[in-house]
Amino acid sequence: MMRRILICLMAVLAVTGPAPAQPTDLVCLSSTDERRTGAQAALLALMGGMAPVFEAFPTYRDRLTTQATDVCLSASLHDARGYFSPEDNVIILQSDLPRAVQVAILIHELRHLEQYATGNCPTDRLAMSENARATLALEADASATSLFIANALKDAGQPETWAALAAWPTHKDIAAAFASELGASGDPRKATTAAFAQWYASPWRRENYYRASCSSYLDRQDSTKSLPQYNKIAPGFFKRLCRLPDGSPYDCAEGRDGYRP
Repeated sequence: MMRRILICLMAVLAVTGPAPAQPTDLVCLSSTDERRTGAQAALLALMGGMAPVFEAFPTYRDRLTTQATDVCLSASLHDARGYFSPEDNVIILQSDLPRAVQVAILIHELRHLEQYATGNCPTDRLAMSENARATLALEADASATSLFIANALKDAGQPETWAALAAWPTHKDIAAAFASELGASGDPRKATTAAFAQWYASPWRRENYYRASCSSYLDRQDSTKSLPQYNKIAPGFFKRLCRLPDGSPYDCAEGRDGYRP
């Protein structure tokens, strides 16, 4: 499962790739095991907590429906807090997180689902460094877009998701960059641009996601015995990627320090 899901690195806050959840541990929207009524109720409550997101951004609800993507909880993710598996068409979240954090992570993973569904994920036809470059951009976009959504919810009187993201230790600087630009310009799209750039400002994020992406790439290459390829990211990749949930574009570019560690 590890190699398959990391065709596109889609784990939030899991810098070495998500530890795959155990099949017997999962509780999903599609589950029919009546012995897990408590966990199933928690999952249904989580989805109920997503109602304001789906109301404000119906494309996310529609994406879940049209892609028939399952949502599951697991108690065994460990380093990861949540991930989207394209191969299994499922989003898995850590079950013991506070509800607001789970909502924030689900929003992040829904953005990865959208990236995958719209063909923005890198493939192994790219050179390893270009694959990593695209992967970092996907993470920067998911983080920035999550803040755009959380800010819209906060403006609507629902600040919990914003508070969860603003307090997350490894990403709170991104929220601060968003808030600073929003205070200066009053423009959420410019704030999203600032958040995207801020993602790259952390050497820790760049190094760990770069290493994880390259490690996964080499694992897949070894597994398939495929020859190395050296293609670059197609022109227009960033223009296609950086569109907000309402379909409008925001400006994005790799940070001033580039994408390499």
